Amino acid sequence: MEKGYKDQALGRSRGRLATKIHMVCDARGPPMRFALTGPQASDGPQAIPLLEGIETVALIADIG
Repeated sequence: MEKGYKDQALGRSRGRLATKIHMVCDARGPPMRFALTGPQASDGPQAIPLLEGIETVALIADIG
């Protein structure tokens, strides 16, 4: 990580600074919660904190 970007959701991806967006939406599509991480972060660990406290009957997940 470069100096000055340590505590921000920035990281290097193919030589450029990038950010990854992890998001939870309701059934109609509007975002409910989101988290920003650097591009090297995986999707799985971000899902649990984003889904905590949300009651649902079904879940549809996708990784891009």
